[in-house]
Amino acid sequence: MTAGHTLTWTNPTQMTDGTPFAASSDTSGYQIEIDGAAAVGIPIGYATTFDMSTLAVWPTLKTGTHTVGLAVVTKEGVTGNFGTATFPILGVPMAPTALSVA
Repeated sequence: MTAGHTLTWTNPTQMTDGTPFAASSDTSGYQIEIDGAAAVGIPIGYATTFDMSTLAVWPTLKTGTHTVGLAVVTKEGVTGNFGTATFPILGVPMAPTALSVA
């Protein structure tokens, strides 16, 4: 369980050398990492949100703070630098015990 699971971002407008980058036409997809490990490649041309609960690794995340990384992949197949954010996975209460019906 988390406080939120939708990853949102603003796409870059420049390459690292300062030349313009038109994300809406130059993006072929995105790479997502969870805690530094590759989680998924998203082969979509342009986006600004992603539901992280759809990741295969999502149900295996333990209680605590985790890091998500996101990088843009250009139409030429170049993966950009990863931007990062942290998010919590909150503990879930144990089930009640000693239940009875009288």
